[in-house]
Amino acid sequence: MSSHHFVKEGQEPALMIIQPLSLELIQPLLEWAPLVVVAETALQDVLNWGIKIDAVLTRNIQPESLREKLLEQGPVEIISFLSDEEMLHTGIDFVMARKHQGVNIIMDATAITFDQVSTMARDFFVSLITQNMKWSVVSAEFKKWFPEETVLKIKCTNNAGMFFTGVKEREPGTLVTEKDGSITIKSERPFWIGEILI
Repeated sequence: MSSHHFVKEGQEPALMIIQPLSLELIQPLLEWAPLVVVAETALQDVLNWGIKIDAVLTRNIQPESLREKLLEQGPVEIISFLSDEEMLHTGIDFVMARKHQGVNIIMDATAITFDQVSTMARDFFVSLITQNMKWSVVSAEFKKWFPEETVLKIKCTNNAGMFFTGVKEREPGTLVTEKDGSITIKSERPFWIGEILI
């Protein structure tokens, strides 16, 4: 007996691959056949994985060589950007214009990346997925069920005005759940919550 998932278009987060960290990392994210946007620098790895690509982010002002590489992929949109600093912004704007409610971005994120994405993530769900962490930007409140002793990471400019229920702070930037159950984190300003990937 087979099961079929029906998801309203745009409801599932899009997938943006900036760095091809590993196929194993992204396979669970492909279950709902999301919109897939790939940076040109990651394109060859992603093509080798055999994933259907919907759009490519490129600095190439003459993308004909790209089109040849993508012939077997069917219709693929080529999205140009001018500088590396604009790449994420351009990709997120593209996903938002397609009426998606969020995006999972695969890359080794830096402090600059977190700052840059935070400014774009108003009313839009964004996760940064690195090799061993899933970071989600939260505008005001985070609520989720976790087993006891789950370690979470948190990034914020200032944790004054933050309220925790069901977790205790082990050290600055590290939280631990007190028991099996739902935790709540509230803040007056946006913050990032990090879940360790096993």
